Amino acid sequence: METLAISSVGRVELPDADRLKVFLMHGGVTVTGGDADRPTLDVAEVGGLPLHVTRHDDGTLEISHAPRAATDAEARSLYGRADLRARLTLSVPRIRDVDVRTADGDITVERVAGTVTVFSGEGRVLLVDLAGPAEVVAHNGRVEVLRADGPLNVVTSAADTTVVEATGSMRLRTTSGSLDVDAQPQEGAHVQLAAASGAVRLRLPDLADTVVRLESAGGRVHTTFSQLAGFSQLAGGEPGGAVEATFGAALRQVWVQCSSGDIALLRAEPAG
Repeated sequence: METLAISSVGRVELPDADRLKVFLMHGGVTVTGGDADRPTLDVAEVGGLPLHVTRHDDGTLEISHAPRAATDAEARSLYGRADLRARLTLSVPRIRDVDVRTADGDITVERVAGTVTVFSGEGRVLLVDLAGPAEVVAHNGRVEVLRADGPLNVVTSAADTTVVEATGSMRLRTTSGSLDVDAQPQEGAHVQLAAASGAVRLRLPDLADTVVRLESAGGRVHTTFSQLAGFSQLAGGEPGGAVEATFGAALRQVWVQCSSGDIALLRAEPAG
Protein backbone atom coordinates (compact mmCIF):
# COMPACT_ATOMS: atom_id res chain seq x y z
CA MET A 1 0.00 0.00 0.00
CA GLU A 2 1.41 3.36 -1.10
CA THR A 3 0.39 6.69 0.47
CA LEU A 4 1.10 10.25 -0.63
CA ALA A 5 0.15 13.47 1.25
CA ILE A 6 -0.64 16.59 -0.80
CA SER A 7 -0.85 19.98 0.92
CA SER A 8 -0.28 22.41 -1.98
CA VAL A 9 -1.63 23.11 -5.46
CA GLY A 10 0.00 21.61 -8.51
CA ARG A 11 0.04 18.52 -10.75
CA VAL A 12 0.84 15.01 -9.53
CA GLU A 13 1.25 11.83 -11.55
CA LEU A 14 -0.57 9.07 -9.71
CA PRO A 15 0.19 5.35 -9.54
CA ASP A 16 -1.65 3.05 -11.91
CA ALA A 17 -4.93 1.63 -10.57
CA ASP A 18 -8.06 -0.25 -11.64
CA ARG A 19 -10.50 1.87 -9.64
CA LEU A 20 -10.60 5.47 -8.43
CA LYS A 21 -12.33 6.65 -5.24
CA VAL A 22 -12.55 10.32 -4.22
CA PHE A 23 -14.12 11.49 -0.93
CA LEU A 24 -14.32 15.26 -0.23
CA MET A 25 -16.23 17.51 2.14
CA HIS A 26 -16.31 20.79 0.17
CA GLY A 27 -15.02 21.93 -3.20
CA GLY A 28 -15.33 20.14 -6.51
CA VAL A 29 -14.09 17.18 -8.52
CA THR A 30 -13.76 16.72 -12.29
CA VAL A 31 -12.82 13.29 -13.65
CA THR A 32 -12.08 12.94 -17.37
CA GLY A 33 -11.36 9.71 -19.21
CA GLY A 34 -8.51 9.63 -21.70
CA ASP A 35 -5.91 7.48 -23.41
CA ALA A 36 -3.07 7.91 -20.92
CA ASP A 37 -1.69 4.81 -19.22
CA ARG A 38 -1.68 6.36 -15.74
CA PRO A 39 -3.93 8.88 -13.97
CA THR A 40 -2.84 12.46 -13.22
CA LEU A 41 -4.17 14.83 -10.55
CA ASP A 42 -4.31 18.64 -10.79
CA VAL A 43 -4.95 20.31 -7.42
CA ALA A 44 -6.37 23.85 -7.71
CA GLU A 45 -7.23 24.20 -4.01
CA VAL A 46 -6.58 22.25 -0.82
CA GLY A 47 -7.34 23.41 2.72
CA GLY A 48 -7.93 22.26 6.26
CA LEU A 49 -5.87 19.09 6.06
CA PRO A 50 -3.60 17.58 3.43
CA LEU A 51 -5.12 15.28 0.85
CA HIS A 52 -4.10 11.66 1.28
CA VAL A 53 -3.66 9.59 -1.87
CA THR A 54 -3.55 5.87 -1.13
CA ARG A 55 -2.96 3.07 -3.60
CA HIS A 56 -4.45 -0.08 -2.07
CA ASP A 57 -3.24 -3.59 -2.76
CA ASP A 58 -6.54 -4.46 -4.49
CA GLY A 59 -5.86 -1.87 -7.23
CA THR A 60 -8.00 0.94 -5.77
CA LEU A 61 -6.65 4.50 -5.75
CA GLU A 62 -8.28 6.54 -2.95
CA ILE A 63 -8.12 10.33 -2.49
CA SER A 64 -9.46 11.79 0.76
CA HIS A 65 -8.75 14.24 3.57
CA ALA A 66 -8.87 11.34 6.04
CA PRO A 67 -5.51 9.60 6.48
CA ARG A 68 -5.61 5.87 5.90
CA ALA A 69 -4.47 5.20 9.48
CA ALA A 70 -7.36 7.17 11.02
CA THR A 71 -9.84 5.31 13.17
CA ASP A 72 -13.52 5.28 12.22
CA ALA A 73 -14.25 7.84 14.95
CA GLU A 74 -11.49 10.13 13.69
CA ALA A 75 -12.74 9.83 10.13
CA ARG A 76 -16.32 10.64 11.19
CA SER A 77 -15.10 13.73 13.05
CA LEU A 78 -14.07 15.27 9.73
CA TYR A 79 -17.67 15.50 8.54
CA GLY A 80 -19.08 18.99 8.90
CA ARG A 81 -15.71 20.74 8.95
CA ALA A 82 -16.11 23.77 6.68
CA ASP A 83 -12.35 24.25 6.31
CA LEU A 84 -11.86 20.91 4.56
CA ARG A 85 -11.85 22.01 0.93
CA ALA A 86 -10.32 20.79 -2.29
CA ARG A 87 -10.77 21.38 -6.01
CA LEU A 88 -9.43 18.54 -8.09
CA THR A 89 -9.18 17.61 -11.76
CA LEU A 90 -8.25 14.04 -12.58
CA SER A 91 -7.39 12.52 -15.94
CA VAL A 92 -7.86 8.75 -15.97
CA PRO A 93 -7.79 6.01 -18.60
CA ARG A 94 -11.23 5.19 -19.96
CA ILE A 95 -11.25 1.66 -18.54
CA ARG A 96 -11.17 2.86 -14.93
CA ASP A 97 -14.14 2.57 -12.57
CA VAL A 98 -14.84 5.85 -10.76
CA ASP A 99 -16.47 6.50 -7.36
CA VAL A 100 -16.80 10.18 -6.31
CA ARG A 101 -18.52 11.43 -3.15
CA THR A 102 -18.84 14.95 -1.75
CA ALA A 103 -20.86 16.50 1.07
CA ASP A 104 -21.00 19.90 -0.64
CA GLY A 105 -19.42 20.35 -4.04
CA ASP A 106 -19.84 19.98 -7.79
CA ILE A 107 -18.96 16.68 -9.46
CA THR A 108 -18.22 16.16 -13.16
CA VAL A 109 -17.41 12.79 -14.73
CA GLU A 110 -16.89 12.55 -18.49
CA ARG A 111 -15.75 10.03 -21.08
CA VAL A 112 -15.47 7.13 -18.64
CA ALA A 113 -16.17 3.63 -19.97
CA GLY A 114 -16.15 1.84 -16.62
CA THR A 115 -18.66 1.91 -13.78
CA VAL A 116 -19.42 5.37 -12.36
CA THR A 117 -20.74 5.85 -8.81
CA VAL A 118 -21.56 9.33 -7.45
CA PHE A 119 -22.88 10.62 -4.12
CA SER A 120 -23.64 14.33 -3.68
CA GLY A 121 -25.02 15.95 -0.56
CA GLU A 122 -25.40 19.32 -2.26
CA GLY A 123 -24.13 20.60 -5.59
CA ARG A 124 -24.28 19.92 -9.31
CA VAL A 125 -23.61 16.47 -10.73
CA LEU A 126 -22.71 16.38 -14.45
CA LEU A 127 -22.12 13.09 -16.29
CA VAL A 128 -21.08 13.25 -19.96
CA ASP A 129 -20.40 10.55 -22.58
CA LEU A 130 -20.64 7.46 -20.39
CA ALA A 131 -20.39 4.00 -21.94
CA GLY A 132 -20.77 1.91 -18.79
CA PRO A 133 -23.25 1.72 -15.92
CA ALA A 134 -23.74 4.77 -13.69
CA GLU A 135 -25.37 5.20 -10.28
CA VAL A 136 -26.09 8.59 -8.66
CA VAL A 137 -27.47 9.47 -5.23
CA ALA A 138 -28.05 13.22 -4.76
CA HIS A 139 -29.92 15.17 -2.11
CA ASN A 140 -30.02 18.84 -3.11
CA GLY A 141 -28.75 20.50 -6.25
CA ARG A 142 -29.03 19.23 -9.81
CA VAL A 143 -28.18 16.07 -11.77
CA GLU A 144 -27.44 16.31 -15.50
CA VAL A 145 -26.60 13.37 -17.76
CA LEU A 146 -25.57 14.05 -21.35
CA ARG A 147 -25.17 11.01 -23.61
CA ALA A 148 -25.19 7.73 -21.71
CA ASP A 149 -25.21 4.24 -23.24
CA GLY A 150 -25.03 2.05 -20.15
CA PRO A 151 -27.65 1.41 -17.47
CA LEU A 152 -28.42 4.54 -15.43
CA ASN A 153 -29.74 4.58 -11.86
CA VAL A 154 -30.45 7.97 -10.21
CA VAL A 155 -32.03 8.57 -6.79
CA THR A 156 -32.61 12.13 -5.53
CA SER A 157 -34.36 13.86 -2.66
CA ALA A 158 -34.95 17.43 -3.88
CA ALA A 159 -32.49 17.57 -6.78
CA ASP A 160 -33.87 18.03 -10.30
CA THR A 161 -32.65 15.52 -12.90
CA THR A 162 -32.12 16.07 -16.63
CA VAL A 163 -31.10 13.27 -19.00
CA VAL A 164 -30.30 13.85 -22.68
CA GLU A 165 -29.56 11.19 -25.31
CA ALA A 166 -29.73 8.08 -23.16
CA THR A 167 -29.95 4.79 -25.06
CA GLY A 168 -29.80 2.16 -22.31
CA SER A 169 -32.02 1.15 -19.44
CA MET A 170 -32.62 3.71 -16.72
CA ARG A 171 -34.26 3.92 -13.33
CA LEU A 172 -34.79 7.46 -12.04
CA ARG A 173 -36.50 8.16 -8.72
CA THR A 174 -37.07 11.43 -6.86
CA THR A 175 -38.98 12.61 -3.81
CA SER A 176 -39.61 16.28 -4.60
CA GLY A 177 -37.40 16.97 -7.61
CA SER A 178 -38.40 16.93 -11.27
CA LEU A 179 -37.39 14.48 -14.00
CA ASP A 180 -36.77 15.71 -17.55
CA VAL A 181 -35.64 12.92 -19.88
CA ASP A 182 -34.79 12.66 -23.57
CA ALA A 183 -34.44 8.92 -24.20
CA GLN A 184 -33.67 6.81 -27.25
CA PRO A 185 -34.09 3.35 -25.70
CA GLN A 186 -32.59 0.48 -27.64
CA GLU A 187 -34.05 -3.01 -27.90
CA GLY A 188 -34.30 -4.60 -24.44
CA ALA A 189 -34.16 -1.29 -22.57
CA HIS A 190 -36.38 -0.57 -19.57
CA VAL A 191 -37.13 3.09 -18.76
CA GLN A 192 -38.58 3.56 -15.26
CA LEU A 193 -39.30 7.05 -13.93
CA ALA A 194 -40.91 7.70 -10.55
CA ALA A 195 -41.60 10.96 -8.68
CA ALA A 196 -43.49 11.59 -5.46
CA SER A 197 -44.36 15.28 -5.84
CA GLY A 198 -42.26 16.41 -8.80
CA ALA A 199 -43.25 16.55 -12.46
CA VAL A 200 -41.99 14.08 -15.08
CA ARG A 201 -41.36 14.98 -18.72
CA LEU A 202 -40.26 12.19 -21.07
CA ARG A 203 -39.43 12.58 -24.75
CA LEU A 204 -39.22 9.55 -27.07
CA PRO A 205 -38.64 9.38 -30.84
CA ASP A 206 -41.57 6.95 -31.28
CA LEU A 207 -43.53 4.18 -29.58
CA ALA A 208 -42.62 1.36 -31.99
CA ASP A 209 -42.26 -2.02 -30.26
CA THR A 210 -42.78 -0.40 -26.85
CA VAL A 211 -44.87 -1.20 -23.78
CA VAL A 212 -46.05 2.07 -22.21
CA ARG A 213 -47.51 2.58 -18.75
CA LEU A 214 -48.29 6.03 -17.35
CA GLU A 215 -49.80 6.46 -13.90
CA SER A 216 -50.38 9.51 -11.70
CA ALA A 217 -52.46 9.40 -8.52
CA GLY A 218 -53.07 13.14 -8.23
CA GLY A 219 -51.49 14.75 -11.28
CA ARG A 220 -52.44 15.08 -14.94
CA VAL A 221 -51.20 12.85 -17.74
CA HIS A 222 -50.50 14.44 -21.13
CA THR A 223 -49.06 13.09 -24.39
CA THR A 224 -48.46 14.27 -27.94
CA PHE A 225 -48.46 10.72 -29.35
CA SER A 226 -51.57 10.19 -31.48
CA GLN A 227 -51.51 6.44 -30.73
CA LEU A 228 -52.62 7.26 -27.17
CA ALA A 229 -55.26 9.82 -28.12
CA GLY A 230 -58.13 7.37 -27.62
CA PHE A 231 -57.57 6.88 -23.91
CA SER A 232 -60.26 8.66 -21.88
CA GLN A 233 -57.80 9.31 -19.05
CA LEU A 234 -55.92 11.67 -21.34
CA ALA A 235 -58.85 13.36 -23.05
CA GLY A 236 -60.38 15.25 -20.15
CA GLY A 237 -57.24 16.58 -18.52
CA GLU A 238 -58.53 15.64 -15.06
CA PRO A 239 -56.06 14.64 -12.33
CA GLY A 240 -55.43 10.96 -11.71
CA GLY A 241 -55.50 7.94 -13.94
CA ALA A 242 -53.42 5.27 -15.59
CA VAL A 243 -52.70 4.36 -19.19
CA GLU A 244 -51.15 1.12 -20.43
CA ALA A 245 -50.63 0.14 -24.05
CA THR A 246 -48.43 -2.21 -26.09
CA PHE A 247 -47.21 -1.35 -29.56
CA GLY A 248 -45.64 -3.93 -31.85
CA ALA A 249 -43.28 -6.59 -30.54
CA ALA A 250 -42.81 -5.06 -27.06
CA LEU A 251 -39.02 -4.94 -27.32
CA ARG A 252 -38.64 -2.07 -24.82
CA GLN A 253 -40.61 -0.87 -21.78
CA VAL A 254 -41.48 2.62 -20.58
CA TRP A 255 -43.02 3.08 -17.13
CA VAL A 256 -43.75 6.44 -15.50
CA GLN A 257 -45.38 6.88 -12.09
CA CYS A 258 -46.16 10.01 -10.04
CA SER A 259 -47.95 10.46 -6.75
CA SER A 260 -49.04 14.09 -7.16
CA GLY A 261 -46.97 15.43 -10.06
CA ASP A 262 -47.91 15.75 -13.72
CA ILE A 263 -46.67 13.42 -16.46
CA ALA A 264 -45.90 14.54 -20.01
CA LEU A 265 -44.96 11.94 -22.65
CA LEU A 266 -43.84 13.85 -25.74
CA ARG A 267 -42.62 12.98 -29.21
CA ALA A 268 -39.01 14.12 -29.55
CA GLU A 269 -38.29 16.69 -32.22
CA PRO A 270 -36.17 15.36 -35.10
CA ALA A 271 -32.49 16.29 -34.83
CA GLY A 272 -31.39 19.21 -37.00
